[in-house]
Amino acid sequence: MATKEQQTQKQVLDFLEASGMMAWRNFNGPIYTSRGLRPNPAKSTPDILGIGPCGVTLGFEIKENEKSKRSDGQVEWIENARARGALAMFVWDLDQVVQLLKPCHDCPGQFACDIDLDLMS
Repeated sequence: MATKEQQTQKQVLDFLEASGMMAWRNFNGPIYTSRGLRPNPAKSTPDILGIGPCGVTLGFEIKENEKSKRSDGQVEWIENARARGALAMFVWDLDQVVQLLKPCHDCPGQFACDIDLDLMS
């Protein structure tokens, strides 16, 4: 049976795809090489990465609930991405993503959407 995090990941990916956005599940686990198991250099990147219809980078770190542990690396990645204009946040419910990206559905393709950045808090 899938965990709540796995279910939320699938829901978010399905929603993004159905909304015409490009998104994928980001693999953060170790990398198997001919020399054995190596740590992934992309550690702490969000579970879901993508590109919104307005050209903005998306980064969603899926958590079981609002109180789930957030690593220092995850917090740093989210903060750095936001500082560079990405829509990045911790997500524990599909509705968070739906509400955040709602303005993008009416976006005629320009870079800046009328997105309420307070929803990423």
